[in-house]
Amino acid sequence: SPMLHERQDGIETVRCLKQQPWFDGRLAMWGGSSFGHTQWAIADQRELSALSIQIASTSFRRMFFPGGAFSLESALQWAFRSRGTRDREVDIGALERGANHLPLLEADDVALADTPFYNDWPRAGPNGDYWKAIDGVDRTKTLAAPVLFTAGWYDPFLPEQLADFVRVRAHPDIRVAGPSRLVVRPWAHAQELTLPGART
Repeated sequence: SPMLHERQDGIETVRCLKQQPWFDGRLAMWGGSSFGHTQWAIADQRELSALSIQIASTSFRRMFFPGGAFSLESALQWAFRSRGTRDREVDIGALERGANHLPLLEADDVALADTPFYNDWPRAGPNGDYWKAIDGVDRTKTLAAPVLFTAGWYDPFLPEQLADFVRVRAHPDIRVAGPSRLVVRPWAHAQELTLPGART
């Protein structure tokens, strides 16, 4: 069940790190997408010195339900890539078969196989306690460390990530707001784009 247990696991990990003889009180985290979520899940922990959150926001609910409609493509791609013990390349043909199938709860079955965490998303709908457990409440207000945001112009998290940055820059603690920065590049989700005329 991705995203549901990251806060508890993260707090326990920080507790373990603090007990290590080499821990000097400085702790930074980095990562994108679900690894960005693991940072937001414990962003209120006072042990944190800095965060580097890439292509992720405080609201996975709004990424899965932009404007209130279920983002079938994003959900299916994630389920296809992340199902099982290791990531796999997404088969576009299989993805299209799933996307063209109704009901939505069977789209994952048609694309690859039944994926319980995919089923949770359309069942939860755009509101409710399921998303509160994942997204928390006002995480930018309880943030304990400055953030380097890295976003992509073609990334589904972009609107919410921009909103997160604006809220963090308005944070009452200048040690959090002042050093926080945002970089936006021509990326899609979890991949770099090769633009015409760009050197590779």
